[in-house]
Amino acid sequence: MRFFPLSFRCNRKWPELRPTGDSKIRFCGDCAREVHLCEGREELERHAEAGHCVAITPDYERAADQENQMILGTPIEPSMLPRCEERD
Repeated sequence: MRFFPLSFRCNRKWPELRPTGDSKIRFCGDCAREVHLCEGREELERHAEAGHCVAITPDYERAADQENQMILGTPIEPSMLPRCEERD
């Protein structure tokens, strides 16, 4: 599994954010942005590329069971990550 480093890590907790009509999106009143719950690598990559704030659990298990362990923040865009040079 590939983990994207965060360019910004938020101190808020998922339960503190305002629910929206979508169970996987909450609204942060402090920064006036939506925070997207990512339960898998593909979701995280998609939201990272879009520049969205995210909520992730360290192991992507059922997030509802780990609300207080979630990490909130903005991942570094995949294109900004350093690449290892391929060896011959």
